[in-house]
Amino acid sequence: MDRKTVKTRVELELIAFTAILTAGFLGSPVYTKEFRQHHKLCLSILKRFGFGQRLMETRILLEVEAMIARIQAQQSRSFDIKQVIMSSVVNVVMDMAFGHRFDHSCREFQQLISDSSDVFSDIAVELEIFPMLRHLPYYKKREARNVATMKRICDYINFEIAACHEVCHRQKFSCSLSSVLRAYTRSHPTN
Repeated sequence: MDRKTVKTRVELELIAFTAILTAGFLGSPVYTKEFRQHHKLCLSILKRFGFGQRLMETRILLEVEAMIARIQAQQSRSFDIKQVIMSSVVNVVMDMAFGHRFDHSCREFQQLISDSSDVFSDIAVELEIFPMLRHLPYYKKREARNVATMKRICDYINFEIAACHEVCHRQKFSCSLSSVLRAYTRSHPTN
């Protein structure tokens, strides 16, 4: 086969593949009434949150400035840059979710970062390949430790969600929409 024939064949296969995918997605039950309602809700929350504006750049810039100040405060002493960067990144995510920055010296915040790091570093690929390994004592202990760590993470996040809901209910939903959670709470008030 010459080069032109191969190129044409590849293009035809790509067109056919795209047509199959498009037909599959458009005809699939993914675009149900519930999906469209959920999609509309998500877009409205993101719009109220500031999607398409420079809100996130401002939040990230504040955190970068705080991180630079923390680095400069070390005054040429050795320190763990991984911990500084990780706490800054987590703080940006938490600021987006809950609408406020967390103090880097807060024990609960540092525990959340440590727990998250432990869970992600303790992922066992071999358990995905050989699920029966879960029954061995080493993996049972590891699994129990991960479950306990995930429970601590969920408890902390649930505490922050409850605090955010309380603020919104106390202010009769006149709270600023500085977080995704507050925007959602305002869109879907609970009794």
